[in-house]
This record gives sequence, structure tokens and C-alpha cells, in this order.
Amino acid sequence: MAKNFYYIWVFVVIISSCSSDIDFSLNLAGENKKELENVLAHFENDPNSLKYKAARFIIENLPYHSSFCGDNIELYNNAYIAMATSAVEFRDSIITEKLKSLKNIPLKKSPEVTTVEADYLIKAINDACDIWEQVNWHNGYDESLFFNYVLPYRVFDEVPSDWHETIQKEFPYLNAPVIYSMKGVQFTAYQEKLVTAKTIESTSAIKGKAVHLYGEGASVIYNIHSDIAVQKLMRFCYSTTEHDVKVSVEVNGKPMDSYSLEPTNNIYSFRRSRFGMIVDLQKGDNCIIIRYENKPFYLDYLELAAYEPYNETKCVDYSASYCQIQNMGTKNYVSIDTLKSNIWKPIELHKHYADDWTLNLRLDYLGYSIWRISPKYVVDLCLEDRWVSLDTLQTVSVSQPVDPNNGDYHQKWVIIPIENGMCKIMNKLTGLFWESTVDKETGKEILIQNIYSGKATQKWKITKHGNNPYAKDFYKIGSVISEGLRVTDAMKQFEFIANRGGITPTLSSICKYRTGKCQDEASYTIALSRYLGIPTAIDFVPHWGNRPNDHVWSVVILPNGKSTPFYMGFAPGDTAQYAHSYLKPKIFRRKFELNRKIVDDLNGEKSVPKLFQIPTFIDVTDEYYETTDVKRDIPKEYRDHHVAYICVSDREHWVPVHYGKISWGSATFKSMGRNILYIVGVWEDDHIVTIGNPFIIKADGSIRDIVCDKKKKQTLNLNRKYPFFAKFDGFNNRMGLGRFQGSNKEDFSKEHTFFTHEGATEGCWLEKKLEPSNQTYKYLRYIGWNGSYCNVNEIEFYNSMGEKLVGKVIGTQGTDKHTKETVFDGDVLTGFNGISPDGHWVGLELPKPSDVAKIRYMPRNDGNSVAVGDKYQLLMYDNGKWKTLAWRRANDNRLVFKNMPAGGLYLLKDRTKGKEERIFTYENGEQVWW
Repeated sequence: MAKNFYYIWVFVVIISSCSSDIDFSLNLAGENKKELENVLAHFENDPNSLKYKAARFIIENLPYHSSFCGDNIELYNNAYIAMATSAVEFRDSIITEKLKSLKNIPLKKSPEVTTVEADYLIKAINDACDIWEQVNWHNGYDESLFFNYVLPYRVFDEVPSDWHETIQKEFPYLNAPVIYSMKGVQFTAYQEKLVTAKTIESTSAIKGKAVHLYGEGASVIYNIHSDIAVQKLMRFCYSTTEHDVKVSVEVNGKPMDSYSLEPTNNIYSFRRSRFGMIVDLQKGDNCIIIRYENKPFYLDYLELAAYEPYNETKCVDYSASYCQIQNMGTKNYVSIDTLKSNIWKPIELHKHYADDWTLNLRLDYLGYSIWRISPKYVVDLCLEDRWVSLDTLQTVSVSQPVDPNNGDYHQKWVIIPIENGMCKIMNKLTGLFWESTVDKETGKEILIQNIYSGKATQKWKITKHGNNPYAKDFYKIGSVISEGLRVTDAMKQFEFIANRGGITPTLSSICKYRTGKCQDEASYTIALSRYLGIPTAIDFVPHWGNRPNDHVWSVVILPNGKSTPFYMGFAPGDTAQYAHSYLKPKIFRRKFELNRKIVDDLNGEKSVPKLFQIPTFIDVTDEYYETTDVKRDIPKEYRDHHVAYICVSDREHWVPVHYGKISWGSATFKSMGRNILYIVGVWEDDHIVTIGNPFIIKADGSIRDIVCDKKKKQTLNLNRKYPFFAKFDGFNNRMGLGRFQGSNKEDFSKEHTFFTHEGATEGCWLEKKLEPSNQTYKYLRYIGWNGSYCNVNEIEFYNSMGEKLVGKVIGTQGTDKHTKETVFDGDVLTGFNGISPDGHWVGLELPKPSDVAKIRYMPRNDGNSVAVGDKYQLLMYDNGKWKTLAWRRANDNRLVFKNMPAGGLYLLKDRTKGKEERIFTYENGEQVWW
């Protein structure tokens, strides 16, 4: 099918100058031509002229898009659904098994110009154009931006689906005039009235106990008081290993729709429902009944989050001014005294004095409904829900702003207009509202959070007092960036997995089931955004500059055509450089239309790399960081080519990421990323033929060629064959505060801690020599800290004679294939993972008590450290080829190669096992990875 697309691409080059795009598409449609003509006819006389233009744009560019079709594609969609409706922890293994059964089933991929139906295109065009007319930012955008970043009915090569309808059904709140909190007040199930249900002990439950609803008639009856009639967003924290579990809900005698629970990996792993259900509470007492309906489940708690009407058109923009916030009950003002206050001290309210600067606050708008509230003169402090607490009556305090990567919803406030110019102020995390009260200990008036009841001490008036010269205008009320916060909230429902197969799920499936890899999360974000009329696009790296694979993410398109990153559950702009060390040689942006400049530049080449066969993208690298234009000489034997390619490494292979036109014996490659090693080549017979030396674009933009010096020798001490990228992953902190212990009691009721691991790990063996002691122990263990799942891959205990201690493996229960036995199996890639976050340990029962003099242990890792017993091959790049320098079998966790040529580009291969390896130079006695 790739060849078919190549022929289409060549055909476009040949005829583009002598035939209109619309005629080309119609002629190429074959038997589907009538469908496309019906679309044009439908919109030709539409009063909204944009729709006819949109129809022409879509049809003109249909030849450059394809998708899988036929009856068999439904089998792949069913495999995705089976995976998506399983517990998160099992999804990777389930899709792997499903795909094994499908690997021999043929699939057909066809250009959509020959398959798309008129009714589908008509609805897709109507959906996009209608919402575009409604949004208040459409006049600021050029039509071409709408055509490429709002109008398209698909994102990648997925089968077309009616994702607009799916979003309307699954996310009715997305475009509703409401605001909701991320969490809420929690009501534990075991403390409520139980009917034919039983309480169980569970360390993973919020208070150590949960309720098992296991048969017909089982229920939990909640009696919840509300001072006012109000809507709430009700969520469940539960566990169940069953599929298709439904919960019956009744509120004040009124049956609600059944609520579906997704499965968990075991009964001890509790999860929160992804969104929840809207319930109406009456003033006074409310009876909420949660009933068993069809299958058993365990209920930890019920959560009632805020779900408030919110009319953005009535909101006041306070960001350009300093403001004072007055309580309507006491008439006093919120005061932030940065000279007297300590961090986390309760915020006080004071009487008004004209010269009291502590009353002047800065309110920074952060997008749809969200404000950060800070003192006037101090930019690194802001108000927050103290201790990130969900408790009512918790105080509001001042603290330093938290990085969004670490969760900052407790520092975000929603200002909701109410009657007579007043407002109520809600915490975005807790859904609780500001209230003035008197501190019983100090007698001072302070600021707390509470459930809103409408009393005067919960109402506030905000007045402007002077201009704020430091105001930022990135977010503006009602702007496209601000509205993106609606999508940010929904992003939190997406669940990442490593594998979902090679067939892209439909947008409808992704929006309904909300799981997949990075590409699917980007599609999910784009679908929700375009549903709201927010122009969004896919930016992608064709191949990382310092590791394997490519990457995609989503961005919001601004009126000037540039972008701001928008993915991974963050607000627009918060993810400009996500926290990892992966380097980007080039960044392209997907469009729906063909990039004819690239087509023209490559015209005349016999063949081109796959990346450039159908170039529906533009170069946007300069939007992200400083780049360098690279000029390299092209020898005359290669000048029959029109272009050369600049490549990055993937193991010993070279992958083209950009091209440059050859002119006067050289080629210039525009806007290349820095701190990356490249090589130049031409494309012949479907592969790269390299030219010249590898070279590095340094941080300052200068070029350093890599040339080995065979006369100069050096010794290479090598610890790894691949860089430890996982050091940026959260699990590397999981051993922090984990304790290694010994005891002579089986239950460790009396234990001795040998030492406590501190800090993050780096994927290699760690060793701790203990102080000499005559004390002996029968039982040895490692116990993980709370939230760590007791993650550890290998542990070895040694006595004072240097003997490795062996015994019966003991410990708590682990998840499937991650049991306690894996910690002592000698395989560094297997390890323990507790069935819940807290309270787990692994260890040994020795045949007889022994002293302990040394402990070696391996944390979670990638398996790329030098492994004792494995056979290794060291190679160096020389004159366009990888040449073997030496072979070694490792007898230690470090390899030593003496008398090696200096200054070269090297590659270390493990010929015993594994595939991951990465090129490196050797500088100042260390491996430098590229």
C-alpha cells in the first residue's frame, strides 16, 4: 500500500500544473465520484459560504489520506475495546494476546477519496462550520487555519467515525455553562448504614476499611445533609475484578441511571470513577442509596464534588488591577502580610485602612474560571488549600506556587458571580468555598473552606484598586486559550498504556474509552478541542535525536498561526518542554493539505524516504527553540541527486529527519535542533548512503566533526550500552525511604533497620556495606515506603564471610508476574510490585540465623547495565561503516577496553540478550550518549 501512495504522490507532481485539484480528486475517486459531487452540490448554495469552501478543501485533499477498510477492521476495533474495558494494569498484556490471534488476518488500506460517503462528509463539515460560527475567536483566524486545524474529520489514519456525536453523548458537560472540582468531600462507605453488605479490612482503602456489596439486596445507605438545594458531581472509589459491573443509584427515592464501573486489577486496588454522575440534593437531609445491581464490587467511599453553574459572560477580569476582597458578613478584608506571616499560617481578615498594603492582592487569570490569588508585592507566594486537604473547615494559607507537573489544583480558585455584584470563591481541587470564621484559639478572624450554604460569611465582594503593571495576558476571559481549560479537565480521564497495537482506533472509540498511547492521547485532546471550535494540531518528531522512536503531541493553534503545547493533562502552555531529556532534531506540524513546496523540492528523485512520500506537514522547529542551519559538502559522485538528507542514529542505522536541496556542491539543512549528533546522506535503493563524518551541532550552534584518531589510543571503561532515560520517570523515587531490616520474629514485631535507602535510583546495582556486628537474624526483608508498591527488582544479602545468604522467600502479595519470588530469581528485569501502594515487603527466612555484612540490590531498571556473563561487541564508525574493535565477556558490571582508537563514535552491543543500544563518544573518562 505504501507503493500505491508513492505512485499517487508522483502523479500529483506530474499533473499539479495542468489540472485543478478538485478535478484531480473527482477523477481519482472512481466509483465514489458521485458521493463527492453530492457533497459539493449540497453546499453550493448554502447561505454560509464557508461550508462550500470547506467542502472543496476537504475533497481537494482527500487523495493524500487513507485508512484501513473492510470487514476485518472491526476485529481490530473489538480488540481495542476488549483491552480498554479491562483493568489498566492488564491492558498491555490483553491487547498483545488479542493481536496474536489477528496477525494473519489481512487488512486493506484505501485512499479515502475512493471510500468516504457523502452523508458522513456533509455532517462533518456542518459540525465544524457551525461551531466555528459560534465561537467568539473565529474572526481572528485566517480561513486556512480553520481548514487545517478545526475542519478535518480525522487526525491520523483511523477509520472515519462520528466522534462529534460520541463527544456530545459522553461529555455533555464539556460545553455546558458549568464548572466542577477535581475532588470533593468524601464519605466512607463502612461508616454508613449497610444492608446485606459487609465491611472488610483493606490497607488501600482511605481509612483502612471498605464495604463488599456481593449479592442482590446489598446496599449502602448514605444520609447527607445540605443547607441548600444544589447539584453535585458524585464519584465512587471502588474495586472490582468483574467486567460490566453496574451500580444502582437512588437519590431521595428517585432512581438514577445505572452507573458502570471499570474493572480493577484486584480487590485491594481502589480507583475513582473517571467523571461521575450529576445528582440533585434537596435542602435538608438527603438519602443516597448505592445498590448492588448485577455483579459484586467493593466500595471505599462516595465523593461529592462541586458542580456549579458558571456564566463566563458575567465574569469580571481582575488581572489588570490590584484588588481587595471583602467579606459580606463581617465587612472585613482578606489580608496577606508577607512580612509577618509564615508559610501555611491561616490567612486573616482585617478592617479596612487606606494605607494597609496587605489588603491589596494580585489576581492572575489562568484560563476558564481559574484564578491564582497572591500578595501585591511578592510574586512567589499564593493562596492555597492548606495541606492539600479535602476536609471541611480547613484553613486557607499562603505558600509558594507549585509546578503544574506536581499538581497545583489546590492553589487554583474559581470566582463565581452571584447576586448584587458579589461572588463566591471555590477551590478547584476540593470544591469547597471561602468562609470567614473566628479562630477559637487566637480569637482572630481567619479564612477557611467549607461546603457552600449561602450564608453571608461565604459571600465576597471584589473591588479594583490601582493598575497591576505585572499583569499577564496569555489567558483572557473567553479566549481560545482560556476555553482550552475545559479540555484540560477532561484530559485527566485519559489513561496511558504502552501498547494498543498498530491499527489506530477510531476517534469515537478513543473518546469513549479514553485509553491508549501518546498518539491516542493527542487525538483525544484534538477531538475534544475541535468539538469546541478550538484549532488544534499534531506536532511530531520524526525520530528523537538521542533515543529510538518518534513522538507526537497536541498543540493549540494561535491566531498568528503559531502554537502553544497542549497535552498530558496540562493547561495550554504548561508543557512547552515536558520534563525529560529527549532531544528533538526536527519538529513538524500535521496539516490536512499537502505541502506542495516539499513535493516540488523532491521532484526528480527516483525515490524518497517514507516520511516525505506524502508530506502533509510543515516545519515548525523554530517555534520551539534556537536552531542552526547546517551546510555540508556533497561529493560530485552524489550530485545526480536533487536533495540530500540529514539523519540521526537508531542503533547502527541512520534515519532521515529532514532534507536539503543540493546546489553548487553542498546542501543546507534548515533549522536543526542542537546538542544532537547527525550524519548526511542520499537516498538510494530504499536506504541511506552516508556521506562524510558524523558531526554534532553543539549548544551554541557550532559544529564539531567526529573523526577517530587511530594513532592515539585510550582505555574505555563502560558501564552501560544504553543511557538510563528512565531516571526521569516517577518510579525511580519509589525506593526512597524504603528500609532493609532484620528480625528474629516472623512478623517483624521486633526488628532492626540496617539502613534506609534515600533518594532516586539510576537503574544500576547498589551496594551497602554494614557496620560489623555479631548480631544474627533469622528473617531479612526490604519494606517499601507508602505509595511505592514496594518496587524492587533484586536483593542479595551477604554475611561477614562474603557468602550470599539464601532461604525461603517470604513477603506480601504482588501483582501477576511481579511476585515476591522475582526479587530473588537472578533476573534484573523482573521485580516485585505490591497489589496496593502501601504496606508491602519482600524478604527471606534463613535456614538458621546469620549476621549481615553487605546488601546488594537492584531497583527497577531497563536491563542495559553491563551484565556479568554476557558477551559484548564494541564497534566504531569509520569511513561510512561500523567496524568491530573488540569482543568481551563480562566478568564484572564494568567492561574495560584498552588501546582503543581515540575520538571516535562507538557502539556497544550485548550479543547475549537485549536490543537497546546507543551510540556514544568517550570524553574525559565517561560515556557521552548521542
